[in-house]
Amino acid sequence: MNQSGATAGSKEFSSREQAMENQYARQKEQEQLKALKASLDAAAAAKKQEANK
Repeated sequence: MNQSGATAGSKEFSSREQAMENQYARQKEQEQLKALKASLDAAAAAKKQEANK
């Protein structure tokens, strides 16, 4: 008997899916941190340039 959805319910599939979700979340967090750092660096550069005027 082949049960529909048996693969999705397996322990191996579930743990692999969780690992992929964690990897995706880490990647998105890294992208957000990179964008935030770039924004902060730009703000610091603008502030330094304004102070030198």
